[in-house]
Formats: sequence, C-alpha cells, structure tokens
Amino acid sequence: VGIADKKFLSSMKKVRVLKSSYCLKSLIR
Repeated sequence: VGIADKKFLSSMKKVRVLKSSYCLKSLIR
C-alpha cells in the first residue's frame, strides 16, 4: 500500500463519517 493509497483510504473514511453524521442529523430533523 502506497502513501497515496493511505491518503485515499483516510479521505474515504472521512467522507463516510461525514455522510453518516449528515444522515443522522437529517433523521433527527
């Protein structure tokens, strides 16, 4: 696994967290 791959994976994880938190917020509303 290269550095670029690690950065990509970490960014994907961040996006997933953002999406899940956004979905939770919309559900609460």
